[in-house]
Amino acid sequence: MGTENGPVCPEHTSEVRMMLRTLHSDQSVPDQVLGVYACPECDHERRIPIDTSRRGGGSGPGREGRA
Repeated sequence: MGTENGPVCPEHTSEVRMMLRTLHSDQSVPDQVLGVYACPECDHERRIPIDTSRRGGGSGPGREGRA
């Protein structure tokens, strides 16, 4: 993933976008993944929840029928 969708790093006066480093999940919150973003300039990290629920019916096949 590029930096175009990442949050802005609060450590800089100019707009420096953070890059997605890793994703973490928690069984107690199955529809949410935490994205760990890091600044490419100062390595500041920020954790942001990412909603993975399929609201609105979502398109594409489900897991049924996969080998």
